[in-house]
Amino acid sequence: MLRSVTECSKESVVWTEAQPVQALALTGGGYRGFSTARSLQVMEDSIGVPLGRRFDLTCGTSIGGIIALAIAFEVPMREVVEVFERFGATIFPPHAKPTTGLRRLRDLLKHSRKPRYATARFAKQSRR
Repeated sequence: MLRSVTECSKESVVWTEAQPVQALALTGGGYRGFSTARSLQVMEDSIGVPLGRRFDLTCGTSIGGIIALAIAFEVPMREVVEVFERFGATIFPPHAKPTTGLRRLRDLLKHSRKPRYATARFAKQSRR
């Protein structure tokens, strides 16, 4: 069985059963992305090449998507971890997590109209 995908450059990429597509999907979770980035740094250090060269597809949700972009552009995971260490608390300030009932409903309604985290903080820190 052959599968192919046409990239933006119009070159065809073919995967076979002997060499299947290698995909990496990353979850979101705000500051919890730090543990994802740290795990990926350990992986990258152990294989000795940027992770973007090992995966055919990288994707993610929220902070996982941002980390996936860093992987695709071959930003060393060491640098991503450094950003979390230096600016994580500023980008992802602590807030009380709702537990159940009305508090959870209020939180869902509040964040259905606006993001949980301010994008301006992230944009400012990521440009440094």
